[in-house]
Amino acid sequence: MVFGTVLSLTTTLSLSCYYHPDQCPNNTATTNPSYPPPVIQYGHQNQTLMVNDMAIMPCQAISRVPATITWLKNGELLNLSSAEDGSGSRLQQLVTGTLRISDLSKQDTAVYTCRAKNEDGEATWTASLIVDEHTNPNTMFQRMPDAAAFPSSPGKPIALNTSEETVELEWSPPEKHGASPIIGYIIQYWSAVLGESWQNVMDVIPSTPRFRVKHLRPGNSYAFVVRAENSKGIGPPSPISDMISTKASSERSHFEEDE
Repeated sequence: MVFGTVLSLTTTLSLSCYYHPDQCPNNTATTNPSYPPPVIQYGHQNQTLMVNDMAIMPCQAISRVPATITWLKNGELLNLSSAEDGSGSRLQQLVTGTLRISDLSKQDTAVYTCRAKNEDGEATWTASLIVDEHTNPNTMFQRMPDAAAFPSSPGKPIALNTSEETVELEWSPPEKHGASPIIGYIIQYWSAVLGESWQNVMDVIPSTPRFRVKHLRPGNSYAFVVRAENSKGIGPPSPISDMISTKASSERSHFEEDE
């Protein structure tokens, strides 16, 4: 997996407790984030490039309100110049959010993280860049594939069954597999009670477009996004699901009945 916390242009972000207060347990709409955080639609992948080459690391995010894109190198914030300011710096951030590093050196070898942040929260996408001499016979150089090599977006996930701590999801496979067959899926979820970022489902999710997400909280509402992965990398996300609620715990229900 190449991203840390990880929508399409047609995704509707009216998923919030703000519009559906009845779906917010304990009135969390007034004390927690009301909208899902940004979603990184298209991020960079692991690359191994030659000294003096150029690295292109895309980062496109979609959100309810515009998100600010920043970049980190090994966890440290990069002070980048804009490609439009004419400074001629080796490291530049394009207006699209893409990081461009010219005249690569071995010192550019690092883990790079794109961070998209706004008032609703943040999302991050992380991948590595390795820079080596072209004369090294032990290095296999690999540039990030074109976007067409990745799977397209899966369909919007829907709930088949719910319990106190699980939601069984189903979605339609991507229309396009990309340059190789789909090897699995990646699921993320968000809830107003969990904070301002998407959470990763850490289980290995096979290529079957159906999965039971476990270890959720009883009586809470969640939004889900799904991505497909092939041997080339990770594709763009599905539309965000509707808010899906887990069942209230039986202990709470019995307590309420006693009252």
